[in-house]
Amino acid sequence: MNRQVFLSFIFILSSFYIYGYEKLREYFSETKILKSEVKALKAQLHRQHLENLLLQVDVENFKQEVATLLPEVLKKKGRGEKGYPLRRLASVIYPPQKERLTLYKSKRAFEEAKKNFRVKNYNAAILLFKRFIRDFSFSSYVPEAYFLLMESYYQLGRYEESLQTVNRMVQLFPDSELTGYAMLRMGKIYEERYRKEDALEIYQTVLNSFSDPQLVRQAQIAIQNVGG
Repeated sequence: MNRQVFLSFIFILSSFYIYGYEKLREYFSETKILKSEVKALKAQLHRQHLENLLLQVDVENFKQEVATLLPEVLKKKGRGEKGYPLRRLASVIYPPQKERLTLYKSKRAFEEAKKNFRVKNYNAAILLFKRFIRDFSFSSYVPEAYFLLMESYYQLGRYEESLQTVNRMVQLFPDSELTGYAMLRMGKIYEERYRKEDALEIYQTVLNSFSDPQLVRQAQIAIQNVGG
């Protein structure tokens, strides 16, 4: 009897041992797999980090090469509207302080042209506005510069050049309210040339194309005056 009990005990103990061994082996096997996966992920991250570092080096080298070549290219092809992409590239390549300096220069150039316009020195204003548009075509002041250029031509009786400037504004800034006001000036020129039908068409276009209350009101008044 004791022998049978002893054998049963040994059997149960062996079963627990085998079960525990299998569980431990399974645990360590899973741990080994996880460690392997973690190791692989670390290696992948390390490779990505190295690739990013190499990419940063390539970008910096490229920027240095472009920064070396860009000033000469800007002198030759960086002016006017066609040079806008080059100037935008320069704003990315060069340090922010240089961009701020350019913005400061553009504001000063615009204010100088505007000052001449205010004192009715229209010939000087025309030269300065044209130079500003040529040199700082990226500036937010460009639509106003075109408008004041158009008005300077008008005040000097240079109507053809005034009309050409309005047409240019329609092409470049079709949604700007300043373009709407420039078109009103175009209609006025047509009226002075006894082209009332053309003037009426321009005023109607302004009325249908813009929502600014004051601009709409002026277009309505102009239509009434031509109709009367």
